[in-house]
Amino acid sequence: MTVPWTDKIETWMKEGKEDSKTILGIPWDTEVQKSEDRNVIISSHPKFPYRIGIHVTKEFASLHIDPGILTDALDVKERMRIYKRLLHINTEFNQMKTGLLGNEDQIIISVDLNLAALNKTEFNDALTALVMGAARMIEDLGLTEDLSAAMMERNAQLILEKLNQGETRDQILEYLIHRVGLEADYAKQLMENVMKMVATQEGEGKEEGESVPDQKTEPAPDRMYR
Repeated sequence: MTVPWTDKIETWMKEGKEDSKTILGIPWDTEVQKSEDRNVIISSHPKFPYRIGIHVTKEFASLHIDPGILTDALDVKERMRIYKRLLHINTEFNQMKTGLLGNEDQIIISVDLNLAALNKTEFNDALTALVMGAARMIEDLGLTEDLSAAMMERNAQLILEKLNQGETRDQILEYLIHRVGLEADYAKQLMENVMKMVATQEGEGKEEGESVPDQKTEPAPDRMYR
């Protein structure tokens, strides 16, 4: 039963339209990793900062977000502050739960679903709870500015990769506005910044593919996305 459920869930994730009002309604990029006891659907979308791992076994589907936050090396006071917030989040959200994973006490956000009676509506509710829980955790832990900066850097690197692949300026802007969901003015400004950086590198004889420096244009997060 693992394979049929893997195919069904992957289809739910891949189908949709970019202007959908639901999280499951947009088309996600997916990759399936198979093993003897489970399949893992790795799902990503440029509007969202984290990949979602969907672990499918014979009886359960478990959705995971790994925000990359390690807590083992933090001092006791800071760890207790974080753990307290995670416990509060657990009580405020249905389905979703936060926890720790591995020797470095890595924060994980997850939802477990029983496949015996799973339908698309329930899966959408679980996916929504997972994404909302991740956003709430980032806000509560005071990491909003760090996440915004990381998203801006990722978008700039994405432009560079597409330029190196031979895509035109208009093609990249179309992607940034309609797929990534950036505001048109911000997308154009970011595009210009990256193209100027590329032109400077070429003029100085630098190799393509170097890390994109921090952009000078830093609009507030509420102006970045549509």
